[in-house]
Amino acid sequence: MEFTFAFSLSLSAKQLEINTLSNFSNSRFGTCIIYYKNKNRNIQTVLAPTCQTRLDIIYNQLGTTPDSAKPIKIIVVESPNDFGSFASDKIIPKWSGAVTFPEERLILLSLNTKNGSPNTELPVILAHELSHMAFRQAAGTPDTPRWFTEGVAIMQSEGSSFQRRTSIWWTAIFKTLLPLSEINKYPLSSLKAEQAYAQGAGFTEFLINKYGWNKVRELISLINTNQLKPVDFSTAFFKSFGKPVKELEQEWRKQFYGDKGWLVKITDSAVFLGFAALLSIFAYIMVQKRKKIRLQEMEKEEEPIDNLINSIDEMIETKDKENNPDPKNEIEVNGEKYTIQ
Repeated sequence: MEFTFAFSLSLSAKQLEINTLSNFSNSRFGTCIIYYKNKNRNIQTVLAPTCQTRLDIIYNQLGTTPDSAKPIKIIVVESPNDFGSFASDKIIPKWSGAVTFPEERLILLSLNTKNGSPNTELPVILAHELSHMAFRQAAGTPDTPRWFTEGVAIMQSEGSSFQRRTSIWWTAIFKTLLPLSEINKYPLSSLKAEQAYAQGAGFTEFLINKYGWNKVRELISLINTNQLKPVDFSTAFFKSFGKPVKELEQEWRKQFYGDKGWLVKITDSAVFLGFAALLSIFAYIMVQKRKKIRLQEMEKEEEPIDNLINSIDEMIETKDKENNPDPKNEIEVNGEKYTIQ
């Protein structure tokens, strides 16, 4: 699965420019209204199950229920470059493949990735965005670390991903794991975003496996700004999990670097060779995939030239037939040649 980065933004009405959507058709599925171009009408069938079934699970995991009186607008566009038609592209990171505006109850999805290849993970991406929408409804607008909101969204949409795990493995091997305290904002580059998302998902998965979703819901209820006395994230985290973030972060890191950590084991034994071979195979597959995508891009770039060459060939062939009629259409009578029209 190719990484597609999705996230949530808070904007004022002035920053968000929702068009009349006159060129879009729409269909409603439960709480969701999906907007799409007629030529892409099949996308409603692809996204409908996420809106009808998955949405309820996502909201329930966070301790809330969908508000059917306030539908969620999901606008499906051709490319991430089209996001600028609905919101200023200056406020959306270039690496983004989807974006949610919780206050406007709006989600923007793209049929294609940044490089032009078809986006085959749209139901997963939509589930990620719906998680952001549910989080806003359950928690209001607290000052929450980005690693937590993105970690929760990833766990609710794609769960434990091999590619995310591999990203953490590489950063752990080269000892470039970021402190969670540094993952509070969206990174500017796609590479750093990949690492930040992977670590957020990895630590959140660790929390859920150790304490369960009940503790996640407890934390969200404590920081909920819709109540009279919400508490700050650090305090809520300690009350919910019984330990501060830094202490549990160290426990999580021991999986890689502790005396019994898997990274210590593989680097101190012959198992490292097998592990390295596995990562090499994974890297080879990713390189081949990128080459394939690049070839597709080159074919698209060369298509106009190919069409021009074909047109010239057809013109030459037509002219040649006019000057040299097909001999099969000629007959000879008394030594004279006649062309049959």
